[in-house]
Amino acid sequence: MKKIILIAMILLLAGSWYFVIANGSQKHEDYNRYISDANKYLDKKIYVDAIKCYKKAIEIYPNIFGNKLHLANIYKEAKFYSSFESYCIGLTDEYKDSVEIISILGDYYVEVGKEEKAISLYKSYLSEYNDENVIAEKLNELKSAFNINYNNYTDISTFHNGYAIFKKANKYGIMDNNGDVIVKAIYDNAGVYSRIDSLKLAPVLLEDEYFYIDLEGNRRLVADINYDYLGSFSNNGLAVFKKDNFYGYLDKEFNELDGKYDYASTFYDNNVAAIKINEKWFLINESLEKINSDQYDEIKVDDLGCAVRSNIIFARQNDKYMMIDVNGNRITEPIFEDVDFFITLNEFAAVKINGKWGFIDYKGNIVIEPKYNNAFSFSCGLAPVLIEDKWRYIDINENLVISPQFNMAKSFNSSGIAAVLKSEWQLLQLKYYEKGVN
Repeated sequence: MKKIILIAMILLLAGSWYFVIANGSQKHEDYNRYISDANKYLDKKIYVDAIKCYKKAIEIYPNIFGNKLHLANIYKEAKFYSSFESYCIGLTDEYKDSVEIISILGDYYVEVGKEEKAISLYKSYLSEYNDENVIAEKLNELKSAFNINYNNYTDISTFHNGYAIFKKANKYGIMDNNGDVIVKAIYDNAGVYSRIDSLKLAPVLLEDEYFYIDLEGNRRLVADINYDYLGSFSNNGLAVFKKDNFYGYLDKEFNELDGKYDYASTFYDNNVAAIKINEKWFLINESLEKINSDQYDEIKVDDLGCAVRSNIIFARQNDKYMMIDVNGNRITEPIFEDVDFFITLNEFAAVKINGKWGFIDYKGNIVIEPKYNNAFSFSCGLAPVLIEDKWRYIDINENLVISPQFNMAKSFNSSGIAAVLKSEWQLLQLKYYEKGVN
């Protein structure tokens, strides 16, 4: 009896193996047939049937990565872009460390102008697998990608408070941080809007009259007298005015708080401003009191009348500038022939030493040796520099990022936009930049 049971078990096991082998052989034959049929369809560009065959082949052997990668490429070749994108996204979940999938999906995003999606994809990958040079290089290549807004301008100012002044012909208007025109170029002069919502007004000059307009261009504040100049309101609610060849400060009711200066800058960071009296310059606080007894031959002021950027001030004694803080404390000795403002403290400012421009950090240390004919400060990880007769952009390692092609180029704002000059001024928009940098 035991012998019969043993023989039966052997026959059952043999039958089972036969079934597995026969079934496996059939699966393999089916798989090869689907792949063969798919390739025939591909040769004739019958993509729908090729995709069906590949899907059936993948169902049989789901662990062959190459087939899935090939299917993704078929979707793209067939221009089934929605299916291509969703399929690749699914593969990134399944094969999280796959350089190939990240690469083809990222390349697709760049090809169709969705650089922000490529950037997000690459950065997400690198946050998990930061030792992969291929993806890091792809992300780095996007730093040199940009668009040019082909609106032409006669001039474009520094960006402040999220706005800049632009000039067309002989008239001035206001654009926002994205380069969108907020106020058309119809004024004889203009300033930027205030930071604070309660005073979201901008000064403009029209037919010898200064007044303040709101974001819709409506007249909102108009003085009873004519001023030679009115500036933007600062965070402390004060604006610069000029009358009878002297400068001072006033509030939104046009109460004049002082008017005895040869020059007055706007208050910007930490409610500190620069004034000029009898050829000497001083720092004052929002109470219009001198911060200390120090006096200077000049305090650097930008094109919008600001003397303080990122809580740093550049003051000149004799023929050299030094760095000081908003309390008037020296950070460096007077060693700079010329300077540009810090855009942010975690990036580098351009300075001129011995006839050449280099860069310093917020402590005044030289981080890039002076070698350039001209330069402006770093922002968004890039700086414009002049070599010979053309401006270009470099990174902090002095690698060329945007090739020499401009007659002049300025620093980027916090939206990755910079004013560049060819025959006229235009706006350059970076496709990739580190938003947290600026």
